[in-house]
Amino acid sequence: MKFLVVLLLCAFYWTTRASKKNASPSVAGGSTLLQIELQHNLGPNGDFVPRGFVQLKSLKSATASFHQNTKLSSEELNNLKKMAKTGDLYKIRTNSQINLLDDVKSRDNHYVLTCAKACSLLKSGLTETIWIHKDDEGNIYGLSLEIDSPCSIYHHETKTPNQFNTTILIDQGAVSMGPDTQPFLDKLKREQQEKESGKDNRSFLQKYWMYIVPLVLVLMMNSMQQAGGREE
Repeated sequence: MKFLVVLLLCAFYWTTRASKKNASPSVAGGSTLLQIELQHNLGPNGDFVPRGFVQLKSLKSATASFHQNTKLSSEELNNLKKMAKTGDLYKIRTNSQINLLDDVKSRDNHYVLTCAKACSLLKSGLTETIWIHKDDEGNIYGLSLEIDSPCSIYHHETKTPNQFNTTILIDQGAVSMGPDTQPFLDKLKREQQEKESGKDNRSFLQKYWMYIVPLVLVLMMNSMQQAGGREE
């Protein structure tokens, strides 16, 4: 009997260990790690390349952290300086859908993009704030790139670090969705369908009020005249 209990405990241990090993990456508390890949444009050909990723604990998380893939190479820094001299814009983009960590299959080719002056980024020492505008379902509506350093005081000889100093801020559903025009559009659609089908769902008063009101007024005037005649 003791041998059977020990055997069952060993089987339970190895099953639990195997399930943990094959499970999706997670953080403390059991929530699955979520990832937003950032890409940027530094090359002369205009291609976007991976820059790093933003990591969130959950879709409703209000905080996130940025992880840079690798330090910028000398070629990339030189390209950035050339963009600053010519007044070009530094662009970043990300997929419009937040994905599970390393879940490549679910990613699509729809991106949201933002930009700032390359000279401002260099003057700031690659210090920036990136706002991510999203909802609770993992849809990203936009990016905002904030840099506090103006280009007017940038000196091209300034030594530039090879690593970004990035602050990530999450805007949870703060993007304005505009006025709710759907009810009005539905009404127009119904009216159009009624016109095409020849049906009129208005009430009797709504259809013929322009005839009923004058008739009622005439009857009232006749009644008043008749009442006045009897009094005389």
